[in-house]
Amino acid sequence: AFTVGWLWSGARNPQVGHATRSVSALGARGAPCRGPVLAGQVAAVLGHLLVARRCRRHHRAVAAAIEVSAVAGLAATIIPLPGEVGPAWFDPAHTGASVVSAGALHLAPLLVIVSPATRSTARWGAGAALAVAVPSTGYFVHRLTRHGGTGRVYGWAERAMLTALLVWTAQLPAALAVSHRRAAPGG
Repeated sequence: AFTVGWLWSGARNPQVGHATRSVSALGARGAPCRGPVLAGQVAAVLGHLLVARRCRRHHRAVAAAIEVSAVAGLAATIIPLPGEVGPAWFDPAHTGASVVSAGALHLAPLLVIVSPATRSTARWGAGAALAVAVPSTGYFVHRLTRHGGTGRVYGWAERAMLTALLVWTAQLPAALAVSHRRAAPGG
């Protein structure tokens, strides 16, 4: 739902293209066709809360990181970038919530990797997600801080980061359950 939302909003918003602008720009106040991307963000938040609930039994720290990401993601959705019609304080509030959400979502696979109770198959999946997310995030942050959030593939870098982490998060409950079942005595 999240990916469909940003694709739909980006296709309907010629001023804010997929490749050159962020998801936040697609959902900014006054942006044309911002509803689908905002609905996708809410769907991602709900999905994260469900994933966290299912992971809690196997890995509480990972579940907590995903919950923090969900709550901060909801705050970023409720407080969109101001665009042309919003109050100026929305910008730092939205950006702060987005940073916390993305940071917590990066922390979750790292916690899986360093956990001694997690089997290697779950670690490989977490490593693969971070192998895509970390360089994409680095490029995205570099373009955001040095170039004001512009560039030929600036938006796609954010999409690569988010998609890698969202796909990894979606399969996480099953991976942790299998990992802990194998680690259990007689498993």
